[in-house]
Amino acid sequence: MYPISFFSSYQPNQLAEMMSHCLDIHTEGRDLEQLLSDCKETLKYCVKTGHPHFLNQLSTGVDVVGVAGAWLAAAVNTNMFTYEAAPVFTLMEEVVLSRMRQLIGWQDGEAMFAPGGGCRRCYKSKVVYIEWPDNSSSKISIPTGKYSTNYKAEAEALQEAAKVLVNSEATHHAKVVLLTDARSVLDARDSTKCPEVNALAQAITTLSLTASKLVLQWIPGHVDIFGNDVADQLAKEGGMMEQIQHNPSDNEARTLINSALDCHCRQEHPQYNSKDAIHKLSRAEQVTIFRLRTGHNRLKHHLF
Repeated sequence: MYPISFFSSYQPNQLAEMMSHCLDIHTEGRDLEQLLSDCKETLKYCVKTGHPHFLNQLSTGVDVVGVAGAWLAAAVNTNMFTYEAAPVFTLMEEVVLSRMRQLIGWQDGEAMFAPGGGCRRCYKSKVVYIEWPDNSSSKISIPTGKYSTNYKAEAEALQEAAKVLVNSEATHHAKVVLLTDARSVLDARDSTKCPEVNALAQAITTLSLTASKLVLQWIPGHVDIFGNDVADQLAKEGGMMEQIQHNPSDNEARTLINSALDCHCRQEHPQYNSKDAIHKLSRAEQVTIFRLRTGHNRLKHHLF
């Protein structure tokens, strides 16, 4: 049986020298025979992640269904721009996202795929949907920058809404209701420790001076409320906009780091349950069950 990898015995400079014929960029083209040889050489020194003895902090073994999906995606070479360019994959995307929303208990809402958890946390925006007394409406979607927290986006969205309403004569001496599904922002609006909340409090105070009555109301998210559905769509559009660079505050950095660690832990251990009876077993017994669950055992020895 082949070892997991040949490269572990070589330093990076040694491996680069051994594979120089593959890594060097030549001025002339390479024939198909040389290309096939380079491919074999590449496979030889790559880590065999499908090996039954391979166990990494990010992955282990090989997922046959996943390999088939990767081959299919590469073979059709589809770009997910529009339904016309990728009709089948667009429908697949909608089915998967709908199923994911059901699993977490959401009845509706918008979603999008991201290449990874780190990239997903960069897709933030502040969105505002306003219904005016004359039955017209306004929609605002503004990216909040890379490495922005949901808390910051929600707080700045309320702040943006307050500024827009203050600058409109339609709200002067009128009753104004601000709806949000961010309970944490409403609970912290009297705090003096967070700059986002301080700016929001100032905007709310200014609005209260122009409106005859101002109400801040929490509403549950993803329960088929029309205005909230519009906000979800605007958030998706804002997340796809170019995100500006900014230096996160200490609180933001702490939140993002904790979120990244939690996301990584959940991805690596989707079946983890702190109340699982497995924690009552000995270390050796837990290892045995873990290897059976992950396929990291000798039961697949005959396949290699």
